[in-house]
Amino acid sequence: MSLTVYLYENCCDACGRKDRVHRGNVTHNLVPMAVEADIYKPLWRPDEVGITKASEVLAALEKGYADIRARPEHYKKFQPPNGWGSYEGFVIFLAHYMAGCNEHPNAIVEADR
Repeated sequence: MSLTVYLYENCCDACGRKDRVHRGNVTHNLVPMAVEADIYKPLWRPDEVGITKASEVLAALEKGYADIRARPEHYKKFQPPNGWGSYEGFVIFLAHYMAGCNEHPNAIVEADR
């Protein structure tokens, strides 16, 4: 199982049209790492913490990402023992998601878990 995050622009409530400008996917096996970095809810449950736009999720991600990058050995302890998911993969996922958020700050955030 995995989390897929999306950013959408040009959303039309009347017709349901929306243009996807970013898609990212990460395994649920990295939840413990996200919890430790205090970015679980912004990533997996943005709706529960009032996040609707990319600019809103970006602030939380930047803080968690900075900590993850500053303490790799600490965060590597949270890698899943089954090998499905890694510190490096999570860092790449976060970097790409943050780039999408920077590029499209007004985009609508959706998380499919």
